[in-house]
Amino acid sequence: MHCHRIACIIGVFYFLLFIAVTWISSVKTVPGTLQVISILFFVSVPIVIIAIIAFISTSRVELPTTAKVELLKQTIIQRPAVSTELWDVVAAHMNDYLCASGVTSFPLYYYDGNDCHDHFKSLFLDSNAPSPAELPSEISDNQHDSNIRNDPNRDIRPIVDEAVKVYDQSVKDYWRQQLGEASSQLSEYPGQN
Repeated sequence: MHCHRIACIIGVFYFLLFIAVTWISSVKTVPGTLQVISILFFVSVPIVIIAIIAFISTSRVELPTTAKVELLKQTIIQRPAVSTELWDVVAAHMNDYLCASGVTSFPLYYYDGNDCHDHFKSLFLDSNAPSPAELPSEISDNQHDSNIRNDPNRDIRPIVDEAVKVYDQSVKDYWRQQLGEASSQLSEYPGQN
């Protein structure tokens, strides 16, 4: 997910580890103390790395509404479907946008297109609240109000709905094209009718 962040932190951690071990070995110690310190240190390394990975994989600066709208606009413009190359374009644009707008100072908010695609899905597809038109007519006003209040994207719901609709259509178009290409290749094989 956030491989670049994990790699950077692990690299810094090992650099500090190297400095610490070098310093400890250069200090005069009781003969067995250095071995005990080394064992404790190297046993703790995997635990610290696992903790860092767990922290990084669950933390991401939440996008402000303006950045969410920009991501939605890019999804509508690019129609990336499941194309890694097009999601790479969206990710590159969003990284530039997020740095320029001050949301993050790190130029790789999205590591790549897959990371951006996963984040798009988690923001807008996994928690996609039904639009009022999709709600059953017998739903009570209280339930409807509760659905609206609990929608994290209620302020931008119209553009979310439009972007999700465009995304869904682009995915359908992509797979329809893939199926057509596969069917045409099947007819090229001898013995196929």
